[in-house]
Amino acid sequence: MTDEQVIQPEPEDPCKELRAKAEEYLSGWQRERADFQNYRKDESRRIEEAHRRAIGGLLLELLPVLDSFDMAFDFMPQEEAAARWAKGMEQVRFQLLDALKREGIEPMHVEEGKTVFDPQFHEAMEEAESEKPEGTVLAVMQKGYAINGRVIRPARVRVA
Repeated sequence: MTDEQVIQPEPEDPCKELRAKAEEYLSGWQRERADFQNYRKDESRRIEEAHRRAIGGLLLELLPVLDSFDMAFDFMPQEEAAARWAKGMEQVRFQLLDALKREGIEPMHVEEGKTVFDPQFHEAMEEAESEKPEGTVLAVMQKGYAINGRVIRPARVRVA
């Protein structure tokens, strides 16, 4: 064979090689983008959970203040209810409740004499004889509170 007769291989298509690299880079970029979006969602959930925990801790500090307001209004003489100071204190209580409500914190609704005791929402403080069916909540001794439907403090109740 002479030099002229040697068959030379055809050069590979340089575009094919470039396309393969481009596809590899694109798929890598798409995976990273999906991973980053998942990271952002996870981080958002973690921040939200931390916020809920912080609110829950603050709420546990504020609930005794709200309980004191409720007790003060329960024992306030009727003739004092119309006084300006009493109206002002009531307004402060409503502002506190409104601020908590904006954060998703609300008192749990318990209808005395109609609500059935549920250990997920109530804590039985005492039992009493009653003509009501067994397990009926007779009185609320301390209000319960929930944040976005999750119980933070169960209602303390007297049960039939």
